[in-house]
Amino acid sequence: MSDANKTLLSYAAETAFAETPDLASTLLDVRFVSESLAHRKDTVVSEEIRADRVRAGVVQVGQGAEGSIETEMIIGAYNDWILAALQSSGFSVSSDAVTATIDETAETITATVGTFSATTQAARYIKVAGATNSTNNGIKRLVSASSTVLTVASTVTGGDALDTAEVGSSLTITSNYGRNGTTLSTYLIEKHFTGPSTPRFNAVIGSSFNEWGVTMEAQARILQSFGMMGAKMLDGTATYGDGANTVASTRDIVNSTSNVGAVLLDGSALAVNLSAFSMALNNNLRERPAVGRLFTLEHGSGTIDLTGSLETYFEDGTLLAKFLNHTSFSLDIPIIDAAGNLFSIHIPKAYVSDEGAPTADGINTDIILTNNFQATYDSTAGYLIQVDQLDV
Repeated sequence: MSDANKTLLSYAAETAFAETPDLASTLLDVRFVSESLAHRKDTVVSEEIRADRVRAGVVQVGQGAEGSIETEMIIGAYNDWILAALQSSGFSVSSDAVTATIDETAETITATVGTFSATTQAARYIKVAGATNSTNNGIKRLVSASSTVLTVASTVTGGDALDTAEVGSSLTITSNYGRNGTTLSTYLIEKHFTGPSTPRFNAVIGSSFNEWGVTMEAQARILQSFGMMGAKMLDGTATYGDGANTVASTRDIVNSTSNVGAVLLDGSALAVNLSAFSMALNNNLRERPAVGRLFTLEHGSGTIDLTGSLETYFEDGTLLAKFLNHTSFSLDIPIIDAAGNLFSIHIPKAYVSDEGAPTADGINTDIILTNNFQATYDSTAGYLIQVDQLDV
């Protein structure tokens, strides 16, 4: 028999759209909760008029693949997919070696030898290493930056960012972030059904990431969803990869209770309690069919739509005022796992998009303010969304 519990999911980047697998790529296993990737066959039925009243035939005119993959959030495990959904060309990475003075009162790191790169200055979070006092090391939130001075705020786990003054310390400042872009990358996604007596391998080639969603509810796991659009599905009795797969990440899943730092609204900790957050990114991909070709030439990219919902207990009028006055706001959602690894989502400009008034729905209920939002391009920040990911 074929049990869902005996299914493996793995992937590899393609070098060309929907290329015929040549067994040259090592597949990377990925942890998942569910998937609905399926082949799609487009047919037309003959409309020939026949005296015997039967259909003359069914003709295949096209094919494709589509579906979604649901996962629990594991920091660092889905970086490839998140970057693909953002259509980012890759992470912007910096590693600046400087001699610096640390001022724990002003919460500043001042370079006296060397400078901070433009990449570091554009980061939302940085990692400090090399400080004499170990409490000055670790992941910090960047408040402002120049080529010589970084101002930081409390860490994502709370407390002072910089604890002890230092002079002449040799520091390494690293950053790692990705932004929305215009680079469409495609993948081979393989499903390995190990249950049958002869294992089956389904591979969706030409897989583009059309959607990425994050759901965070109180006292629950943080979940992700990746919506896929593919060229077609292959079926065989051998893997489409090369040799043994690379094993999936073994890091812990994260939850909304112990792994979420202070949620920031306009750069300051949200003053009210959050009951739920969700976001959905849609690239509005489309197929490009052509005469003489069974599946799409490639996938065309549309406008990035980034929407979401911020549900809070109605404890003050800050978010209601955003809605009533049509005032934009920014969001920063930092998530840190038990080991200290960080993933953050920054949306620099968004508007409450529809009704946002608090309502009393009935007795024995809480008043929840639901703020459905639409993100827009921020000309100052230069992006629609930025994700930072740092490992300890």
